[in-house]
Amino acid sequence: MIGLNKREIGAAGETAALNIYLKHGYCLLAKNWHYKRFGEIDLILLGSDKSCPESPDFIVFCEVKLRTENNVQTPAEAVGIIKQNRIRKLAEIFIQENAQYENYTVRFDIAEIYNDKSKFKVRILTDAF
Repeated sequence: MIGLNKREIGAAGETAALNIYLKHGYCLLAKNWHYKRFGEIDLILLGSDKSCPESPDFIVFCEVKLRTENNVQTPAEAVGIIKQNRIRKLAEIFIQENAQYENYTVRFDIAEIYNDKSKFKVRILTDAF
């Protein structure tokens, strides 16, 4: 990812995580969803435990965290309890504003993105918190 600024690298990491979800049959509802100045959820997706992805039964709120390979802290470790609580509250607001999802099971994932300068390594932690 040489030549990109920090924001561009972050956006590319989010796209890499999104592509993993899409490859596994998830549907994107929102990317970088904001609620006023309270915060942002990186990815909101619909998924299904059934063989029929056309009838989703859960909603995923995903925090994408990017780190370099030589960072001491893993991306998931950077999502502390304060950030987790903020994402939970934002998820609650999203569902209140989109009542069609109120009966869906909610899942919180963390997408760990490792940037080794030439490519991303993506690891999705399902039910991370």
